[in-house]
Amino acid sequence: MNRRNFLAAFSTAFLLAAIALTSSRARKFLRKLKRAVLPAPSKHKKAEELISKLQDFNINEEVALTFIENHIKLNQASTWFKIDDKILKIFLLSTDYIQNGADASRKLNWVTYYSPWLAPCYNPFILAQNALAN
Repeated sequence: MNRRNFLAAFSTAFLLAAIALTSSRARKFLRKLKRAVLPAPSKHKKAEELISKLQDFNINEEVALTFIENHIKLNQASTWFKIDDKILKIFLLSTDYIQNGADASRKLNWVTYYSPWLAPCYNPFILAQNALAN
C-alpha cells in the first residue's frame, strides 16, 4: 500500500467516524457509556446546583437537599437529571414561595413535593376547612 492509498483510506475512515459520532444514536450511546463509567453526582452537588440556579432566592441547603431526595424517590430517578426550568418550577411550588407572596428575599421553607397527582392541594387550612364542611 503506497502513501496515497493509505491517506485516502485513513481520511475516509476518519470522516465516517466523525459522521457516526454526530448521529443521535451515537450521542445516546455515549451518554449511556458516561453514566455507566462515571460515578453519579451526589445529592449535595445537585442541591448546590439548584441553589446556584436560583441565586436571587434565599434557599437553605437542607430545603434543596430535601427536594432532591424527594424528586429522586418519587420519580424513580437517579442524580443524572438536569436542573432545568421545569425542575425549578416544581421546586418553587414545593416550598412556601407562592403562599407567602412570591417574596424572593424571604427564606424559603419546605412544604411538600409538588405533584398535582399525588397531592392536589397541599394547603393545610383548605384541607381542614374541607374536612369540617363534610
